[in-house]
Amino acid sequence: MTRSISRTLTTALGASLAVTFALGLAACAPSATPPGSAVIDTDNSSTAAIESYIEAGRAEAEAEAEVYSDIYQDFSISAENASTLVYRYVFRNQLDPAQARSDMEAAQESLESAAQVIFAELEGAGVTNPVVKWVYVNADGTEITTFSYAK
Repeated sequence: MTRSISRTLTTALGASLAVTFALGLAACAPSATPPGSAVIDTDNSSTAAIESYIEAGRAEAEAEAEVYSDIYQDFSISAENASTLVYRYVFRNQLDPAQARSDMEAAQESLESAAQVIFAELEGAGVTNPVVKWVYVNADGTEITTFSYAK
């Protein structure tokens, strides 16, 4: 059983990264804002920037998440505040929370690397002091773990 959970979580983290990068690539498409334009550092502009980043990549990220519908029953991307991007994954099947948390923590280096890429994308979109969170939720709705990285 433990080996099956580990394999599922390895696939799940890979899926998380695939969805994460799908959003990032779509959101990095050329915009109407000229290069070198000044970005006003206010909560309002940062909120608008993070919302725009999410909307620009939402369709592609959701399509990528659909590929992993055998692992996740739900997936969402949201802005927690003006600088925090949240990826939320709900597993389709109930996992042992302690085992799942342990396996995910062992693989979090991949998320840390992804966060570094996302920080640059968010800053390029006009988000100040970016934070990226990945939230993993069990099938019964209880949170398994959250990984949060701030630049």
